[in-house]
Amino acid sequence: MLEVIPKNVFSILNQLIELQTKQMRQLPVQLELEHISKYTQLAQRYTLSKSTHKISVFTEGVLAMEQTLLGVIEVDPRKVLSNGIRKELVIRLTSRFHRALCFEVDRKGRYSTEDVERRLRALAHELASFRRSFEYIQDYIQIYGLKMWVEESCRIMGFNTQMECNRYVRKKILPAQSSFQSRSVPIPTFPPTDKMKKYPNFLGRVVSALLGLTDARRYLYAPEYTGWYTPDGKEVCGIALFSQLRQAVDVHGICGIDNILSFRVVRELNHLIQNFSIWALGKIPENTKNKKKIKNVNAIRGVLTQCEEKLRPSHSVPMGARNIYSALESRLKRPYLESALTWIQRIGQAQLLRKSLRNELNFACKLDSNLLCCSLQSFNNALLNDIRAHYRDREKPYPGSGNPVLSDLSKFLDSTGLNAPITKIYVTCDQLDNFPLFLLSFLLRYLPKMKFDQDFGTLVRKTRKDYLDGAPIVVGIVTVLKQLHPSYTSQLLAFLGQYVRSEVHISFSGSSKPMQLPENVLNVLSFLELFCKFSRLPRSALDGYIPSYIFNSLQI
Repeated sequence: MLEVIPKNVFSILNQLIELQTKQMRQLPVQLELEHISKYTQLAQRYTLSKSTHKISVFTEGVLAMEQTLLGVIEVDPRKVLSNGIRKELVIRLTSRFHRALCFEVDRKGRYSTEDVERRLRALAHELASFRRSFEYIQDYIQIYGLKMWVEESCRIMGFNTQMECNRYVRKKILPAQSSFQSRSVPIPTFPPTDKMKKYPNFLGRVVSALLGLTDARRYLYAPEYTGWYTPDGKEVCGIALFSQLRQAVDVHGICGIDNILSFRVVRELNHLIQNFSIWALGKIPENTKNKKKIKNVNAIRGVLTQCEEKLRPSHSVPMGARNIYSALESRLKRPYLESALTWIQRIGQAQLLRKSLRNELNFACKLDSNLLCCSLQSFNNALLNDIRAHYRDREKPYPGSGNPVLSDLSKFLDSTGLNAPITKIYVTCDQLDNFPLFLLSFLLRYLPKMKFDQDFGTLVRKTRKDYLDGAPIVVGIVTVLKQLHPSYTSQLLAFLGQYVRSEVHISFSGSSKPMQLPENVLNVLSFLELFCKFSRLPRSALDGYIPSYIFNSLQI
């Protein structure tokens, strides 16, 4: 019977939302005496007072009741009212998210920036009005409205994040098993709205829209603008869209999207590492059901081993270098390098999206709570200094496994955008022999199909037939190398330096006149410049592999 009261309260609340957003004017902070008559709106304020009185009458009787016994069960009317309001709030919030975040997709599977921005803008306006009216009535029903709003919205986002992450894990979490689910205040679920039924909830559809608007096969990422553009320079996804996204799904929703993208990164990393282990090392995963159907086992081990022997030592210029590189690239072309391109670009795309989400969270944190942001930065730097001091001197303190300071601080850093997703470690793996040489062949295959664009500030594809984008490839390779020992990065840089020196030697050895660097050398140098930028590696670290005067000829 008591559930009738919250439903009636929210039905009146809908009238208040309509009244406060569409009919009543917002009072300014300062108002001149002559303009007071414009803001009186006596009829609207009478309706507002009348609706508020109805809400207070509904809850007055419940709040006046004392604790009673139904048999042996003790019933607290205040708690029943609070749970009823929470339950109705969760239902209405979830239904709004589910209804509003359904995006249009054309026949080619493309999303429209205008449609996504329009729906996010409408949802943000609707939720802001709902929240303002809900805070308005909190004093009349004696609840902490803002606290309840934040708690339940956080729970909704956490639950839908868990359900969406089931797509990337083997052990699924059922809705009833979720730690965010509650018997007294359940979070409702809705059937998928997309035709393929791939995305079980609204967060999955948002992630799908973001991935569609940042597809490396269609659009280009400009690092200096932190956004994605069409080849002719039209912005598709940028700072404005991420700002509207934060206003629509709040900080908890942004963190949920970031978590889903991190699961996507882990899946693509596992695909790349496991398949390379099969191709080059002959290691088949133990959980594989039918091992006989796996193809290309040990297919490229011989090629990589022979080429590595010819290229050693890496500080020298090998004889017949071009023949070695062309043989390496041609023998790994299909299906190895093409499959690796798909995985690496997906990793880079997800990481660039996470970087943009982090920037939006950090910017909002500095505006809304600059003191919190500065405190977390200082505490993070102090903790890192203590950890470095411990590794220099083992007698100095270190937060061990029983100390929750690292995990607790990590949650705060993720929520305020102070983390660094590109430099994180996501997976662990065994030793991968010849993997840097495989990445070298990958770069030799696809760098000649790109060129450096001064307007975008990155490598872009030469022709539209090539589905390439320089920034996702660079970020993808940086992320892959961060999962491995630093020696793998050093080996790749050594191989690239050897390639640059050999090409410069071949190009200039037969000519007495000064010449420009070949285009393939410029592309490698541009790649290394972007590599240092995204991996936070100082450019001076490349001096041991490539002479500085060669790098100085590159004008970026």
